[in-house]
Parts: sequence; structure tokens; C-alpha cells
Amino acid sequence: MGRLTNNEIAHRLREIRTLMEFAGEPFFKFMAYERAAETIENAPPVGGLLDDGSLTALPGVGKTIAGRIGTIAQSGSDPYLDELRARYPSTLLEVLAVQGVGMKTAQQLFERLGVASLADLERALDAGSLTSMPRLGAKSIENIRRGVLAYKGRTKRTRSSRFCARRPLRPIWCRPAASAARSRPSAISTSSAPRRTQPR
Repeated sequence: MGRLTNNEIAHRLREIRTLMEFAGEPFFKFMAYERAAETIENAPPVGGLLDDGSLTALPGVGKTIAGRIGTIAQSGSDPYLDELRARYPSTLLEVLAVQGVGMKTAQQLFERLGVASLADLERALDAGSLTSMPRLGAKSIENIRRGVLAYKGRTKRTRSSRFCARRPLRPIWCRPAASAARSRPSAISTSSAPRRTQPR
């Protein structure tokens, strides 16, 4: 495979950062990956920095993180990221993306109820399992339920946008409302419209 883009590398660095925080790593350790991700997003193409050996000259990119960036750029992953993914399913990122679910709540849901995906969270909500969680009252659980619906709405719109972007001749539901309205035939034909009476 070809080298990953800067944005793709930054995405994986943020995945490392999130899973490190989920694992309970110290703040300064996982935030180093957040800072590196921000740097990479705004840096020249990583491929060129790797070729001329100037990657560690970037702010917030030390020797260890630079090594991980190089491995990710070449292969799409890194042994440390693979280790974190083996311990914590990548679908945990879905749970963390739900409004109302913070890091500590997600950790407890995973440890106590085995919630590791959006589908797991929906099943736990339907079964009423979240009522057994400490510090989760009825209002908090309702907020999480609404957060799940909002998350599903966002992902549905994203999938729809990607579908429309790939279509050379977009279906009518992919078009803006104004252009879609113009493309529809008028409900009233001109022949049936009332005629204006000429004055005598």
C-alpha cells in the first residue's frame, strides 16, 4: 500500500491517544499523541519529512512518536496501536462519540456491562442495565439514549452524503431542496388553469 496522508496518520495518532486514555495511562502520555496529531495535520507531507529525516524537527514529535508515525505512514498501523486495539475494540470509539457518554462512563460501561460498541450500548439501554451503574440517574440515562439517536442520525447523513458524492447522476433525494423542487413537474397543468375573462 502507498503511504498514508497526513490526515490519515493524525487520525491513527488520535486513536492511540483515545485508547491510551481509556486504558488509564497518565495524562501527559496520551496528550503527547494529541499534540503530535495536531502538528501532523498542519505539517508538510510526512513522506517528504521521512525521506529527509526531518520529522523529529516538528514541535511535539519526539523520537518515539516519530518512529510510530513512520510505521503508520508505511503500513497503516503500528505495533502499539495493534496492541491497544487487541485490548480494546475499535468500536469503543462509537460509544465515546455518543453525547452524554464521557470517558469515565465509557470505562465503567465496558468493565461492568461489557459495552464495547454502539449496538452493545443500545441493548444495555433497552434492557435497563444502565440503572445499575453508579452516578447514572434517570436524566443521565435519557441523555445517553438521545445521544445514541443523534449519533445514528449523524452517521446516516454521512453515509447518504458519501453515496450522493459517488453518483454521476444524482437521484432527486441527493439534490438541494430548491433544485429538486424545480425538477418536479408542476401539480397544475396550464390547460386546467382558470382563464382570465377579457373585459367587455
